[in-house]
This record gives sequence, structure tokens and C-alpha cells, in this order.
Amino acid sequence: MGNIKIGRISCDFDDTIVIRGQGLDIKSIVPHCKEALYLLRKKGYEIIVSSCRTNTVFGGKDGKGHKDMVEFLKKQNIPYDHVDEGDQGKVVCSFYCDDRGVGAPLTKEGYFDWKKAYLLITKDNLKE
Repeated sequence: MGNIKIGRISCDFDDTIVIRGQGLDIKSIVPHCKEALYLLRKKGYEIIVSSCRTNTVFGGKDGKGHKDMVEFLKKQNIPYDHVDEGDQGKVVCSFYCDDRGVGAPLTKEGYFDWKKAYLLITKDNLKE
């Protein structure tokens, strides 16, 4: 990207980046996610996608869930720097964006609220 990295942001995949259907099916992108991640990368944050889909319970990094995730990220042009393969322990980050985090900003539908998260991280409103 060329920008100096000012921090790392670890983003969960299911119900934070995408709305999940049955099982590991992917329905759609969580509203405002793509815009927020694009602007965060532009500001100099390194974006790491982290997911339980790399867990051996779901087939690990060679499993269908993980492969579907990586394919979806690429196909939808969702901005990120790399996917955590789960083989080095917990990712060290400045911020962790996860719909299951205590106090995580959620929409009324229960998905991660990227507008609120962007404001918390940057102290600036997400412009649409």
C-alpha cells in the first residue's frame, strides 16, 4: 500500500465483515464494512481478517469454510492486508473488531456496527 502503518486492526469475519446464513454460508457484506475498511487502510491501518474458520473444528486453513472466506474477500474486493491462519496465536493489534466482543458496537439487527466502530477508532464519522 505504501502508507506507513499506524496500527493493526483484527477483524472477525462472520457477522462482523459478512452476514452469515445457515452454517458457514455467506449471505452478504455487513453494511458500511467495505467503506470503513477501505478508509482505515487509507489512513494507514493494517487490516487482518481473523476467523474461527481457521479452527480445525471447521477444517482448518484447508477447510471449505476458510477457502470460502478467502474467495469471498477477494471476489468482493474487501480491503485487507492478510488473513490470520491461526497458527501463531492471538494476533497483536491496536483494535479488535468482533461482533462477540463485550461492548462491541452492534446494529439493531445484531451485526457489527461499522459506523460506530470507525468513529471509536478514528474519532471521525464515516462518510458515505
